[in-house]
Amino acid sequence: MQNERDMILKMLESGKITADEATKLLSAIEKNNKEEEEKSSNE
Repeated sequence: MQNERDMILKMLESGKITADEATKLLSAIEKNNKEEEEKSSNE
C-alpha cells in the first residue's frame, strides 16, 4: 500500500526509525502485498 510506504518514509525522514528498519519494513510490506495478490488470483 502506498499509504504504508509513505508512513515508513516519513518516520525515516523524521528520524523515528533507521534506514535499516525502514528497509525491513518496506520489504515486509512488499512480501505481504505479493502474498495478497497470489491469494486473490487463486480464488
